[in-house]
Amino acid sequence: MNIVLTHDNLFDVAAEIPPRILVVDDQPDHVALLIKRLANEKLKVIFAQSKRQAFEKLGEFAIDIALVDINLRQEEPRDRDGLYLAQELDKLAPEAQVVFISRPKHLDVDTALKMFNWREDLVNGRLAEAYFDKANIAGIVKMCLSILGAKQDRSWRVPLLAQTETWKAVTRDLHSKIGSVMETRGSRLVDGEGQCLQILRRLAGDHLMPLKEVRIDRVSHGRSRTIVLTTTAQYHPTGALRSTVVKIGDRALVQAERDNYVKWVPSFVRFAAYPEMTGVAASRQLAGIGYSMLGEPNDPAETFVDRYWGLAEEESLKILDDVFHSLLAPKQNPREESNSTMRQEYATRFQQLQRDDFQDAVERYCHHCKIGATKESWVIPVGGESRSVSSPMTAVDDTMFKSFWVSVVHGDLHGENIIVSKENQTFLIDFSHTGERHVFLDYVVMEVSVRMHLLRLFLLQLPKEMVQKHIGTWIEVEEWLTLEQKERKIPSEGVDGMEPLSRLARLVLWLRKNAWLHGYNDTYQNYYGALGMASLTSPFLPDETEEKVKYAVRRAMLSCAAFSLAKASTMADRRPLDDAMATTDSRDAFLNSLLVAGRFRIGQVAKKDCQALLRRLNASELQAGAESGQGLRQAIREEMPEFSRALDEHLARNGLPAALPETGYKVPGELVLAMSVLDSFDHPIVQSLKNKLKQWKDETFSRGTQRAKEDGLAVEVRSGRNG
Repeated sequence: MNIVLTHDNLFDVAAEIPPRILVVDDQPDHVALLIKRLANEKLKVIFAQSKRQAFEKLGEFAIDIALVDINLRQEEPRDRDGLYLAQELDKLAPEAQVVFISRPKHLDVDTALKMFNWREDLVNGRLAEAYFDKANIAGIVKMCLSILGAKQDRSWRVPLLAQTETWKAVTRDLHSKIGSVMETRGSRLVDGEGQCLQILRRLAGDHLMPLKEVRIDRVSHGRSRTIVLTTTAQYHPTGALRSTVVKIGDRALVQAERDNYVKWVPSFVRFAAYPEMTGVAASRQLAGIGYSMLGEPNDPAETFVDRYWGLAEEESLKILDDVFHSLLAPKQNPREESNSTMRQEYATRFQQLQRDDFQDAVERYCHHCKIGATKESWVIPVGGESRSVSSPMTAVDDTMFKSFWVSVVHGDLHGENIIVSKENQTFLIDFSHTGERHVFLDYVVMEVSVRMHLLRLFLLQLPKEMVQKHIGTWIEVEEWLTLEQKERKIPSEGVDGMEPLSRLARLVLWLRKNAWLHGYNDTYQNYYGALGMASLTSPFLPDETEEKVKYAVRRAMLSCAAFSLAKASTMADRRPLDDAMATTDSRDAFLNSLLVAGRFRIGQVAKKDCQALLRRLNASELQAGAESGQGLRQAIREEMPEFSRALDEHLARNGLPAALPETGYKVPGELVLAMSVLDSFDHPIVQSLKNKLKQWKDETFSRGTQRAKEDGLAVEVRSGRNG
């Protein structure tokens, strides 16, 4: 590619990929001057002398306009004319606009148009008027310029600026990520760069302000089949800037994301936590979806992966706490799904699990990663020893046929789908998998991201000769994480140069602790089984990393899969809730953590209940309720001090004092909040406390009901009649 240098070490990508016009005519001398005039307008002209050549060109380039001689000669006895070619163009290149440069000899225009279902935008003002004599070169050029938007802002001439390395990375990902997936389906990505620029131009356009230039920055390459960019568009005449996050991928995938966004996101994710969808644009094979950008145009936000190693550990955990407990706060409690199994659920989400040759392919990856794998067992090097575990495939087939719990989840919550601003504000992108899925899915995907993204970045910073030593230590950490050897310190702890591995281990522990708070009714078996299945599919993701790091990360993922599925086989039906209720101290700690983790949903419920108390009761009645609940409040403080402190803190932070403004109303506030926490789960050990809280609430409310009756106010009584 010839690079056109511009300001700020950027080059104009669009200068190398102008709009392309396909000219199809079996008489080259008739269109030679037309081709020259189009080239003078800085347009790329591709000539085909037959329908066969036209189809070949369509396999090489994405085109914007097709100029077709409707009276093409028949190449074979049963061949048809240019009208047939136009029909095929409408199927093969739906984004291209067709202009006929001759009139049909045997049909009038209306009859020709009715032969096939032209899109409305072509019929109105374009195709119906687009029959030109070949000699009318000025008219044809004018029509082409009109179609390309010359009457508005000639957007194809607007510079699309990118750093050299940025655009190289984009083009590489277009082929390695998106193109490789298309090849597995038996198709080929045609002119990915041209299609990408078509999409970026359309998403950057504005109905009111002409474009001046568009800057392209690469945010991430996407976990599998997509690339994520930021574009900063500048407009005439004011120089106004608008930044957009753009996700580009397979048309069907992007369409699914748009549909999921509309269906789930506004009702699931907090409004300030997700970007506004600014537009969708499609090309021949690809599509792009634009989101409003968080951050300043000249200082755009980055992914969590890009920010992670530059953040203090506490800051990174605070970001994840915000994501899991604030941005993604389901309005409903999880429910049990008994009509499907874990195997079916994860085979749907990670489709590599459905491959007929999946086991053979995984064993080949194991061989490359120095893991001994047979149909019956795997032998994994750990430290200076080896660990033999049953084949993960056996665990998948034998133990992953249990029911599971579901909740509304993001569905693809890896570190490159979490965007972080300079001020550490966060928002989410990529909602193609959002919906009601396994309650642990977001935590499992983030665990995979810890290894696929964060561990990889750390290894890339090391001298090549140190990679093997560090990944060896990480495999020891993997075993430690799975065996829950809490009495032992993390194997990397205190070892020179290994602290980053300890930090990643603590991140994994944080994820699991919070996963079990959210899905406490599900089983450990389902968590480890889900992690194992997701990890088994990760080596299939396209990876452009240098060989030593690539196979080191794959070794980590496969080891994680083996240890996790071996662990799952031993966990039976044990639940996090059972462990939480095992002792008084564990129950206290669990309720404390549950309130902190579920603070947004639980707090909203408690606030509504408190406001209902105020509406029903006068000051003296509420004070009487506070006095009657004093003993219950004291019992909670004595038996569960951590939980009691959390109630105090949450009462102040969640705006409940505004709902219960008097100091004397604090007891009712705490008790209502305690009820909201306990109502989120059922367990025999807390049932007695729940009953006492319910009795207190009913008695307190009955005071207001009785007074209302006595005052002759209309209230609904137990019999269903109005008094």
